[in-house]
Amino acid sequence: MGAYALSEAGSGSDAFSLSCRATRDGDDWVLEGQKLWITNRNEASTFIVFGTGDPDAGYKDITAFMVDCDSDRFSMGKKEDKLGIRASSTTEVILDSVRVPSGKVLEEVSKGYRVAIETLNEGRIGIGAQMMGTAQGALDHTLQYVREREQFGRPIGKFQGV
Repeated sequence: MGAYALSEAGSGSDAFSLSCRATRDGDDWVLEGQKLWITNRNEASTFIVFGTGDPDAGYKDITAFMVDCDSDRFSMGKKEDKLGIRASSTTEVILDSVRVPSGKVLEEVSKGYRVAIETLNEGRIGIGAQMMGTAQGALDHTLQYVREREQFGRPIGKFQGV
């Protein structure tokens, strides 16, 4: 099981406004920062983590890394208490000087935005399907309710406002 760690607290709607630092140290990289709302954090053993060498460079200096979560410096923060989609965990990820070998860079150094965009674009299809299913479920339950719930001797679905 894998997980995708892009989102950060300060990014807002600009997913590429990262503060998670990726610093070259010899043949390794060192990741330092926090990621929020990470799906499958408890279940995953491998993560795609996005970091930047220069936060002011925006998307131009983002690198994607394959990170194994077995490091004691790779830890879980707060677990979110979600209203739905409870089959997977959603938590904060804390990277406290996590060392990543250079061979674990995806694509090229400073080209991680391509990995991010491709993954986000494919994920949007799944999110759209989930929302269609949620909307259909809400409509089905509503229709059943307005047919069964009575007010003044008749189903509330018979009233003009409903």
